Amino acid sequence: MPSQAGNYTVNSSFRRATAPIVHSISSEEYSATDDNRISNAFDCNPNTFWHSQYSSSPVAGYPHELVLDMGSGSIVSGFTYLPRQGTCDGCENGRIRVYEIYISDSPIKANSGTVVKTGTFANNAALETVSFPATQGRYLIFVAQSPVRSTDNWATIAEFTVKRGTAPTASSSAPTSPVLNATDNNINTIWQTATGATGAPFIILDLGIESNVTGIEYLPRQSSTAGRITTYDVFVILLLTLVLV
Repeated sequence: MPSQAGNYTVNSSFRRATAPIVHSISSEEYSATDDNRISNAFDCNPNTFWHSQYSSSPVAGYPHELVLDMGSGSIVSGFTYLPRQGTCDGCENGRIRVYEIYISDSPIKANSGTVVKTGTFANNAALETVSFPATQGRYLIFVAQSPVRSTDNWATIAEFTVKRGTAPTASSSAPTSPVLNATDNNINTIWQTATGATGAPFIILDLGIESNVTGIEYLPRQSSTAGRITTYDVFVILLLTLVLV
C-alpha cells in the first residue's frame, strides 16, 4: 500500500480502539429503571457500567463469564479492566478479585484448553492493565472467579478493552517515557525519543489481525509543545503499521 506523507494540521481528538464484538455474557441487569447491559463496558464512558443480573431470583452468582469475538486469527496480548466508578453507597458492589483469561478458536470455555492468564485485582477503582504473551485465537473468554467482598454474588465492569497484537516498538524511547505510553489510553503520559537519538524516529504497531487501515489519530503532548510532529509517513505492511516521523 502506498505511503502517505505531508504537512498536516493534527487533530487533537483521541479515540480508543474499536470495541470487539460481544459474543455472550453470562447475565446482565436490564430493566425499565436499570440499564446495566454489557454494552456499557465498551462505550468509552467510565460512568456507565455492566452489572450482572440481580433484580430477579435466583441472583446470578460467580463465576461470571464474558466472551468476546475478536475476529479470526486475532493476536491478543492483554486487556484493561476499569472497576465501577464513583463514591456512592454501593459503588463498590461487584468489584472482581480473581479472574481467568482464555484465548481460543472456540467460544466455549470447556473447549478452550489451558488458561492464558489468571490474577487478582486490587480493591479500588483504579484502572487495571494486564499483559500476557501474545496468543492467537478468535475468542477471548474473561471469567470472573470471585469478588473482592465474599458476600457479593454480582460483578460489575465500567470499561473493558483488549490489547491486540504485541506491544508497540519504537526507534528509541526516553527511560521515563516508553513507547507503551503512546497506546495506554492515558492523555497525561507520553512517548518521547531518547536524548541524542539520530535518524527518523518511528513506531511499529502490530495490529494483531490482517486489517484494513483507513487512518490514524494522533494526540500531541498535552503539557508542552516540545516534540510535536508536523511531517510524517505511514506505511501498512502485511500486519504491521509503521509510522515514520
